Amino acid sequence: MTVGRERQLFDWLFQQKSARLDRVPQANRNHYVEAYARPGAMSRGFAYYRVVAQSARQNKVIQQNEVADARACTGGSSATGDRLQSAVEPLALHVEGGAIKDCGHYVMEEQPEIVAEQLLRFFNKVGVRS
Repeated sequence: MTVGRERQLFDWLFQQKSARLDRVPQANRNHYVEAYARPGAMSRGFAYYRVVAQSARQNKVIQQNEVADARACTGGSSATGDRLQSAVEPLALHVEGGAIKDCGHYVMEEQPEIVAEQLLRFFNKVGVRS
């Protein structure tokens, strides 16, 4: 269904799911189109969504046991917001994140400076060194 239509799909995705399309340069969008136009690439991208139900079942099993780790979970305020953090909190001992303002689905593309700052703060707090 998407073979040969990668450009249309990604144009639509970025238009619909970005709060700050101006922060996603055309060159970056072209890169996604080129990467997903490779044979089999789109199918592998869709595989993430094919296993959502399986992941949910696995997370319920994990939730029954205390997990001694830390997680950083951030979402764009116009997309998942802080719901990702809320969903992960029962699965880990230390969870940080929340919603990034003025941001949609593509947090690394739309607000890379804020994401990098949050990750560095998180890694310093949990003891990860470069």
